[in-house]
Amino acid sequence: MSKDFAARRKKDEEINALIEKEIEAFTEEFSNIPVIAGWSEGGQSRNETIYVRPPYFMNLLPFKEGNGPQPRPKTIERYKEAEENRNHAPQPVKDLLSQVPSKVLKGKSTPDDIRELLQKAVRSDLIRSENGLSHPNSEDIRNWLKKYGIGVDCSGFASQVLNRVTQRAYEASSMSPPHQLSIDNTSSADLKGGEGRKQSFIRVRTPSDLRPADTMQIESKGKSEHVRIIEKVTTTPEGYIEFTTVESSGRANGINEATWRYKNKDSFTGLQTMKKEASKQINPWEDERGDKEITYGHYRDVEDYKTTQE
Repeated sequence: MSKDFAARRKKDEEINALIEKEIEAFTEEFSNIPVIAGWSEGGQSRNETIYVRPPYFMNLLPFKEGNGPQPRPKTIERYKEAEENRNHAPQPVKDLLSQVPSKVLKGKSTPDDIRELLQKAVRSDLIRSENGLSHPNSEDIRNWLKKYGIGVDCSGFASQVLNRVTQRAYEASSMSPPHQLSIDNTSSADLKGGEGRKQSFIRVRTPSDLRPADTMQIESKGKSEHVRIIEKVTTTPEGYIEFTTVESSGRANGINEATWRYKNKDSFTGLQTMKKEASKQINPWEDERGDKEITYGHYRDVEDYKTTQE
């Protein structure tokens, strides 16, 4: 191994470690949004910081049942319930929701959006304890978000992760990131390797080429369904490629992590996922369904940043 190759490899590992750290930090931030609840007890004012995990919510406008590709039934149910609850909300809630940026009601919320909204709602006593307590707990606040359809969908979360990564990476080298993805207008299809908007994503050809901040885009019957962000990639002693993803998922109803692997480092075949409570399983891995088309992509801004560090 030449000294130049060793130096490049070390630098690449340092950049990947920085990216992993930023993805982990942002995921933790989005999964634990702080809200301060205050109340009076025994003649004294008290307060507590409550941490809330926002739900998944996907805006479906424009959408007509029976026409064109259909979202999952649970997604449709969430959307209809949120619309119904917003239309019949108490006037103070309607007034509050009318003040937020439109993206907040479309599944494109940021952590700051949700924190600011919840803080106003709690201070205005619009979120009550469901158990008759003096102040709402984390579950009460999360249920309020679910009731009015306030959260983040898969592409809203993924685009924010990529924006965070590029911003922090470029800032660490005293540079400005070339641009930021639009949270409002980026869909899961836009994050597909080789086909993203303005060709922003380079298709990954083999599992051994996977890196932190790559996109994992899922299609079914030619329709984009979901997108995840790869957080960490390792090669096991057996030579398998194992990686962890982060996402905002309808099935998990919020931010979620999952672990995957390919036994063949040269082919995207035979994808396996780690089972829940894997430590209790004799075989912790199970084969992923084969009816989905999965495409991986390098984000061009991340690749360009790496080039500047060579």
